[in-house]
Amino acid sequence: MKNESYIKASKVNCPELAVMNKQLIVDEGHSNKMSAHELESRMIDFISENYEAYLLIEDSITAGYCLFRPEIDHIYIRQLFIKSEYRRKGAGKRFINWMKCNVWEEKELVIEVLCNNTNGINFWRSIGFLDYCITMKMK
Repeated sequence: MKNESYIKASKVNCPELAVMNKQLIVDEGHSNKMSAHELESRMIDFISENYEAYLLIEDSITAGYCLFRPEIDHIYIRQLFIKSEYRRKGAGKRFINWMKCNVWEEKELVIEVLCNNTNGINFWRSIGFLDYCITMKMK
């Protein structure tokens, strides 16, 4: 295994978080059309308000991030992104396990996954998440 570390992100990390967030949007097939600059501003707002972010560092390179919001009875995971070259090697699972043991305590975890994001759905199910509800939209 590579040399892994996990660090809490700050506003200084928001440009890098925005670039990864843009790739996440593409990877999951989201309809969000925000630019990297807009995503950076939004990330600054997230971190300044109710959200926290952690970076996964492998051999001094940022391999991914997790953005979440602590709630009274659960943790809402808004975004988890692992760069493509680190996927399918256990990085995401190790990241979530580290967060559970070191940051999130014993709280229930909640995440929303787009229905057409089969890779994301398969990942979350593989680490123990269960289907809970379907949110529907009409345009």
